[in-house]
Amino acid sequence: YTVEFNPTRSEASLIRGIKNNAKEIEGGKWTWRWDPTKEAAEEGKDIQDFEWGKIWEALGRLAKNKLPLSLYKGGAKGSVLDDDDISEFLKCCPEAEVVIVPDAGHSIQGDKPVELANLIAEKLVS
Repeated sequence: YTVEFNPTRSEASLIRGIKNNAKEIEGGKWTWRWDPTKEAAEEGKDIQDFEWGKIWEALGRLAKNKLPLSLYKGGAKGSVLDDDDISEFLKCCPEAEVVIVPDAGHSIQGDKPVELANLIAEKLVS
């Protein structure tokens, strides 16, 4: 499943990512270390009740403090950000830059690590 969802990454990279980002739970099942679905369920809420607004509010505070913000999004299959997410981000942070990284999926740092490092380095020296 993971290989299908992340077609641009090597199997070794995917295994390393899963080991770092997931944990085994009771019954031999696995879950992500940060899982808003699980967090909502533990609080007796539906995932739709998860308070995503707090994340947007925090980003808005950063933008109001005139911090330079960039959103890097993978342009290939597997990205979990959609146009609505980008629109919401730009609503909170109108001066922010959105950069699409071609041939990268959800995990740009895993799919295109050198390209991402170069993009970040450009920001740091400009």
